[in-house]
Formats: sequence, C-alpha cells, structure tokens
Amino acid sequence: MEKPKFVYVTYINTTPERLWEALTTTDLIRQYWSGRTNESAWKKGATLESRSPKGELEWQGKILESIRPRKLSYTFDGVGKKARTSRVTMEIETPKRTDLHQTTAIKLTVTHDKFSAGKDCAAVAQGWPTILSSLKTLLETGQAIQFTVNR
Repeated sequence: MEKPKFVYVTYINTTPERLWEALTTTDLIRQYWSGRTNESAWKKGATLESRSPKGELEWQGKILESIRPRKLSYTFDGVGKKARTSRVTMEIETPKRTDLHQTTAIKLTVTHDKFSAGKDCAAVAQGWPTILSSLKTLLETGQAIQFTVNR
C-alpha cells in the first residue's frame, strides 16, 4: 500500500527569485506563517528549526536539496515523544508554453510525503493551504492573510 502524500499547486504573480526569498527569509516567513519562523542556512545538509511566535521549537529538519530559485526539500521532524519524520519538497517553475492554461505567474508545487501514519497527512492537509494562501497574498498584495492557530 502506497503511503499518503499531500500535494498543493498554486500560481503566484511574482518572480522565482522573490518566491525563493519568501520561502527562505525569516522576516517574510513570520508574516505568512502565523508569526512562526523557519530558520536555516538553506544549504544541503543544514539544519532547519521552526519556532512558535513565543520562540518554542515546534519542529525541525534537515535540508535535503536546495537549488536556488527552483527547488527546496527538507525533512519535517516532529518534536517530542511521538515525533515522526516526513519530507517537504517545494518546486518553483515558470509554466511552459505547452501548459493548458497560459500565465506569466510562477507555479509553486508543494509535496509533503513520506508520512509514517495517515493522520499526519490529514494534519498537514489543513495547515499547508492556509500557509500557502497567505504566502500568495503577501507576494501579490504586500499583506499576508492573518490566521490564528488554535492548539
């Protein structure tokens, strides 16, 4: 049986360089990720730490691939006794002329996979759409969507 995976595709009116900057710059991440930060050197093998608005470590990972401004992949390692590891891959593309829908917007595909349990996939399927919608809005309007995370 194939393990579950979450795939989200969106088109953003921006450049690959600006999108890469938003994915890898702490101050920009904080704006669209509900006050959270993701900090790393963003190079293959580097560690990645995600912290709550209060500075608490929520998850960590390791950069698996970093090809500026085209591809970023990292492990997503939970914190605590029941911590599980999965993988996130972000691919940034300029749509090809052969694509069905022509656009000058940049295509962002986020794949979150390698889950150890189906409930992990269900949890990220709720989180990624809000994060990526806020990212898109920030890059297109200059103002991120504000979401409150209830835990």
